[in-house]
Amino acid sequence: MKKIYLLLSSLFVLVNIFANGVEVNGIFYLFSGSNATVTYPGTVHYEKNTYTGVIEIPSSVKYNNSTYYNVTAIGMGAFCNTEQLVTVIIPESVVSIGARAFSASSDLKYISIPGSVKTIEEDAFNSCEYLREVTLNEGVKWLESGAFTYCTSLKTILLPSSLESLGESCFENCTGLTSIECGAVNPPSCEGRVFYAVNKQIPVYVPKNSVGAYKNAAGWKEFNNIQAKPSTGLENIKKSSMYEGVLYNLNGQVVNKSYQGIVILNGCKYIQLK
Repeated sequence: MKKIYLLLSSLFVLVNIFANGVEVNGIFYLFSGSNATVTYPGTVHYEKNTYTGVIEIPSSVKYNNSTYYNVTAIGMGAFCNTEQLVTVIIPESVVSIGARAFSASSDLKYISIPGSVKTIEEDAFNSCEYLREVTLNEGVKWLESGAFTYCTSLKTILLPSSLESLGESCFENCTGLTSIECGAVNPPSCEGRVFYAVNKQIPVYVPKNSVGAYKNAAGWKEFNNIQAKPSTGLENIKKSSMYEGVLYNLNGQVVNKSYQGIVILNGCKYIQLK
């Protein structure tokens, strides 16, 4: 009887560890098969989240000194309710970003989503009030409802040619937007209120031969300044970002342009030399 009790106790502890997440180098994971999902550092998503600074998610993680897991997902609420999280570097191994994954992360400023992620789930970045720039790389197809709603500091959004649909209220109340660029030849479908309260006078840059289609497409036709993307438009945006963005070191501290070493700019890593 005692042995059974000890066995059950051990199983309970094991299940509890995996339910709450296992910490490896400051990041918490849930393991399933050969895959790992980044998870919240605790048990209740509504508590204060302890992730801070710059978080670099590895493409694989080693656990128990022998077993490797591929990091394939950012789980539901993993980075929600943070107060000092500046950016998260997401590897190409990640294929999904869960619901409310970054919601209400008050200091999150830049994020770049790799093309390996096909869907950004509902409310993933809801109410990230200081999020300034989002880059969605080629491969992203679907933004679910409320994905970026109430990101009031968001200045520009780059939407890839692979994008197919925008969910309800996706960019609702993104009142700080000054431009939108979409590379999709066919206008991505829009559910209700996708651009509610967004300034409809801002420029919307689209492929040259698609201007007419966007001007007649639901959601997009609300904008009054849809125009062909200049041939060098994307290059200019990237160049502008390189020289005008805020630089951070790997500890999440703001550094100037004379800093030498690895820096974070708009959610991506660069080596800055003399």
